[in-house]
Parts: sequence; structure tokens; C-alpha cells
Amino acid sequence: MEKDYKYKAATFIDMRKMLEKADLDPGTVTEAHDATVEAGHVISSDPAADAELAPGSAVDYVLSLGPTPVAVPDIVDVP
Repeated sequence: MEKDYKYKAATFIDMRKMLEKADLDPGTVTEAHDATVEAGHVISSDPAADAELAPGSAVDYVLSLGPTPVAVPDIVDVP
């Protein structure tokens, strides 16, 4: 799925409200790390924004976990 810029600023709750207002159902919600999308915000949806769907259709979306964490190296006893 490509990033869906229409929903990019939407939070989990915002997305639920938008889907409800459009008479659509939230489908599967997954999470993924993304360096450019703030944690808790929508990265993409499937189908993408502006797709025409029958009322009650499900829309899957991916929420950002924020940037991928980086492990801190062990520096104990390193000169």
C-alpha cells in the first residue's frame, strides 16, 4: 500500500469517525514503523482514499508506530 496522504494526519479515532460518517466499516487495522508519519497516525488505507465503495464496506488501514527504534550499543568498558 502506498501512503495515503488524505488520511495521513488522521489518528485512529479520526479515522473511525471518518469511516462512520461515510457509512463504511473499519476493517483490519495493522501497525508499522514509519520514519515520516507520527506514531498513532494513519499511514495508508486499502482501498485508498476516494475509492468508491458500497455502504458498509470495510476499509483496512495501517497506523504508524513512529520511526523504527534503534538499539543502543553496549559501550561499557569501551576505551
